[in-house]
Formats: sequence, C-alpha cells, structure tokens
Amino acid sequence: MITAEKIDWSLRWKQEGLEAGREEGREEGRKEGRREGLQEGKARLLEQQLVRRFGPLPLAVRERLAGASDGELDSWALNVLDAANLEAVFRG
Repeated sequence: MITAEKIDWSLRWKQEGLEAGREEGREEGRKEGRREGLQEGKARLLEQQLVRRFGPLPLAVRERLAGASDGELDSWALNVLDAANLEAVFRG
C-alpha cells in the first residue's frame, strides 16, 4: 500500500530532479553562448584586421568569416600577419 509519505517523497524527488535538469540546461546554454560570443568576436576582429590591411572586403570573404570554425579563424588570424594579399590569408 502506498502511503501519503511515500507519495510526498516521490513528488519531492521528481521536483528536485526537474530543477537539477533545468539548472544543467541553463548552464549548458550559458557555456554555448560564451563559445558563440568568443567565435563571433574573433571573426569581427579578423575582419577589422583584414580591412585595415587590404581594404574593403568582398561579400564572399565576409560570409566566409561569418561561417568559419574556431580553428579556421585562429589559422587565418596568424596568416594575416605574413600574407602578401587577401587570398594568401585563406591558404593553408
């Protein structure tokens, strides 16, 4: 026979589990937001460096920067230091 106390405990555990799940979801959302923000910041900074070095950027280059992975942005940011032209930034 199920007692009122057992039902109460069951409901409490369920509620605690839901709260823990919500908090975990919020934390994961914050982490993802920080990652996305950092990546967008890298792309924006690299775009500014490219404009300063090579002048106005073609739309295709701006789109490429916006869709780039974190690793690509890091690689291109290093390449911009030695590249003779815009195309050289995106090689290798």
